[in-house]
Order: sequence, then C-alpha cells, then structure tokens
Amino acid sequence: MPANKITILVIDDDIRMLRMIKRMLELENFQVVTVQSGMAALNMFESVDPDLILLDLMMPGIDGYEVCRRLKANEDTRTIPVIILTRANTGEDTIRAIEAGADDYMTTPPDRVELTSRAQSLLREAALNKRLISIESVLISMANAVEAKDIFTRGHSVRVSDMAATL
Repeated sequence: MPANKITILVIDDDIRMLRMIKRMLELENFQVVTVQSGMAALNMFESVDPDLILLDLMMPGIDGYEVCRRLKANEDTRTIPVIILTRANTGEDTIRAIEAGADDYMTTPPDRVELTSRAQSLLREAALNKRLISIESVLISMANAVEAKDIFTRGHSVRVSDMAATL
C-alpha cells in the first residue's frame, strides 16, 4: 500500500455495500481494503495497518459489536477510529455500538459527503492522539533520564503519579 495514502478498512458481509463504499472512498483518494467477515478482519492486522475502520454490525459469525470490542481491547488497534455502518437505527444499537468502543455511528447506505466528512474528522483526531502519545513518551523518557542521575530522586515521577492516581 502506498505510504502516503490513508488506508481505510471496510468490513461488511454485503458485497454490494462493500463495492459502493469502496467507490465512494476511492473518489476521495483513500486506499480501501475490504473484508466480508469479522474474523477475516481480525486476522488481517498483521498485513494491513488501517488508519480508519468502517464496520457493519450485522455479520455472520462474529458480529460488529464483538469485532469492535476486540479491536478496542487490543493495545495495537485500540487507537484506530471505528465508524459503525448499519441498516439498523435504534437507540439500543447506537448505545451498544458506543459501549463496544465505536467512535462514530452511521446508517447505510451512507451519504458520500457525510461519510468522508466524518472519516476526515476522525482521522484528524487520531493524528492528534498519536502526536500526544509521542510527546508523552518523550516527556517520560526525559523524566526518567533526569531521575536516573540522582539516587534520591529515582522513581519520584512514578511515585507522584501513583499518589495522584490514588487521590
């Protein structure tokens, strides 16, 4: 996959829906990877590193709720934004999707402009989160380096953090 293109993984058991969404996203210059089952999606993360996931809820085998839960529970995939796409549009479905960890929720068939706008918004948010995680790592490294020079301050940041969390 080209390194400069945003990769979106679309997971849906309906081949017509997959094709339609793929065309929509490719018009916006996204790289699109499609799979037709939750299990296939979960197994492909060693070869594909998507920037965003569009996930159908109602699929045979592992449904979208469970796929979302597993993605959000996994350290390697938890920060990838997930947009739930489904024909169902009840309050209960929305709540279950959010509880499973979904970042957004849309009914199908999606409007191209709305879909790409929501995707762009979540991609910007994900990029900011990656930068924050990177900055946090640098700050922790710097604090550890400073503390390592003095036996009396070694572990101070961790102790203060633990105490703050306890409070």
